[in-house]
Amino acid sequence: MKKFSKVSLLFFIVSFVNISCKEESFNQPNSTSAIVVPVDSRVVELSDSRNHKSLDNEYSVSNEREDVLMEKFAISLARSLSNGNFRDFIKSEANKQFDGDYDILVLNQLTTTIGGKELQNILVGSDLMSEGELSELTKIKKDLNISIPLNIDKWETQNQAPVVTYIPTYYKENKTEAVLGFDYTGKKYSVDAINEPEVPVIVIGRNERVDENNNVRKAFLEPSNNDSNIYKIKNSISAKILACTGPYRINGYWERLHQINMKVSAFESWLAGKAEVRLACFAPNLTTPTAFANLLFTPSDINIYRDQSEEWIDRPMPLFFWDNTVVSQSIMYFFYESDGGPSTQEHTFSNSYKLADNTTTTSTVKYTIQRDDQVIGKMVIPQFPCPPNVINGDFYHYVIGPDFRFSQKNF
Repeated sequence: MKKFSKVSLLFFIVSFVNISCKEESFNQPNSTSAIVVPVDSRVVELSDSRNHKSLDNEYSVSNEREDVLMEKFAISLARSLSNGNFRDFIKSEANKQFDGDYDILVLNQLTTTIGGKELQNILVGSDLMSEGELSELTKIKKDLNISIPLNIDKWETQNQAPVVTYIPTYYKENKTEAVLGFDYTGKKYSVDAINEPEVPVIVIGRNERVDENNNVRKAFLEPSNNDSNIYKIKNSISAKILACTGPYRINGYWERLHQINMKVSAFESWLAGKAEVRLACFAPNLTTPTAFANLLFTPSDINIYRDQSEEWIDRPMPLFFWDNTVVSQSIMYFFYESDGGPSTQEHTFSNSYKLADNTTTTSTVKYTIQRDDQVIGKMVIPQFPCPPNVINGDFYHYVIGPDFRFSQKNF
């Protein structure tokens, strides 16, 4: 009887240990090979002072509730990277590019099962973030996003757990020099926020590509006028060129954006992935031309990926229909990079526009964009004379500053 009791007790202890290990295993390494944290000169452990500026002057612990919760979320996710199933899920899901970038919208995935556990339970299971705190964070940031903006193809999930960072409330694009990162063991890192690392980094922030209902914003706006002229090609144009020797614009045809050349890093930090360019077109109201100009084209997103930076990229998009009884003979183009934000900023532009009778008028535009949106620039483009302000060989285009240029078509 005593012998049976000892055996039973031993069996109970072994069984209990096995069950406990299974419960704790998700946040423990499940590979016989050591997990490597990929780093380079721009992702440096804080205890390592090798040629890297300390975060002491850049980063201070924020008492903002949002930052407290974001940091807990980032650390919880980093700890969960100790599990191979979780690493595979994060890379695989980001690679789906549901919004055109390497993003995972957290609210869409909280109940997704990974290795037998739901994502929300995995994060809470790290014992750092409570269920209530996770719920609070997803209410504060409904568009909470997990992103791998760079080097996802370099992530070897079988033995690598990248550093996880988050974008704090005090972050200023292309001004904040470094942000705080964490690895799966809890070590802290200084992550260069301006210069791109050559290793994968997981970034927690807000998704800039979804609307207030968390639906992906439409990439291109279809013309509201279904006139057959929209895709009509000019066969006989010489009589309508007038004095122009280059590209020209003719009544009765759509003005279309053709190509964009942009230095992405000048307007969008690598932490946010690709750039979302928006264009608004304005012209005076010809019935009261001194009043506010009309918005001719409602902006929609034009995606420019980081590997397309400073290259001519085709972005065909119908803008507006040329009709000089409605539209003046010059149009203002206003480009900005869309980052969203909880509040707005208003811009006022006063420009001189040419009318069909060869007179000019001054018209004002007041246009509101979101707080974090970055202005690229504006330009008033005449219908005639035709050539743009820059020509490179046979390629006519417009230049708005040193980091942005575009070309158009009118047929």
